[in-house]
Amino acid sequence: MIGIIICCCYKYYKNYELCYEKWKNIIVAYPFINFFFIFGTPGSTNYDENTHVLQLDVDDDYDSLPKKICKAYQFIMDNYPHIEGIFKTDDDIDFTNNCGLVLELVMALQNGDNYCGIFIDKTRPMKICTARLKKFNNLKSNIIYSHDGAIYCHGAGYYISKKSAMYICSNIEYVSYRHLEDVTIGYILNKYGIFPTQLYSECREIPRII
Repeated sequence: MIGIIICCCYKYYKNYELCYEKWKNIIVAYPFINFFFIFGTPGSTNYDENTHVLQLDVDDDYDSLPKKICKAYQFIMDNYPHIEGIFKTDDDIDFTNNCGLVLELVMALQNGDNYCGIFIDKTRPMKICTARLKKFNNLKSNIIYSHDGAIYCHGAGYYISKKSAMYICSNIEYVSYRHLEDVTIGYILNKYGIFPTQLYSECREIPRII
């Protein structure tokens, strides 16, 4: 079984609606895939198996994204132990061929891949660039916003195995207080000797709609 996490937020709810429409045929056609459209709802955790919306006890903003993703992994492992691999993407990512992506994820599961993604990158430890800082809602003047060095997959689309999810969740405190979800996931997995391999599905980022 495979889980697909699609990161959403209430500020851009229309993106979730458009995203759901693009995935609904896959939801019906592939019952071995569990979908989780994740939102932040402080003080509440709830999953609706009809709408596939997973509300997590975390702020619904970019600042809390690493914690949000980590809590989603933990929820899946605690409540859906039959899921052996998880693909994470965002509601503003449009895939050229959703069916092709699903087949690629099945192959990743069958091959025992622990970490693979569509865009693979490498970075050294450094301050977060100005363009990315603009996405944050609550910048604090007394904090130097930086990220770790890692070979990692961009957050637009990456797959992790159950083993990798366990490693990530065992470091939930560290992940929760870092600033960049995708780099931090790579950093944690690199520590355990896990490095990304390539997925070949194609995707593009679409505009946010308020």
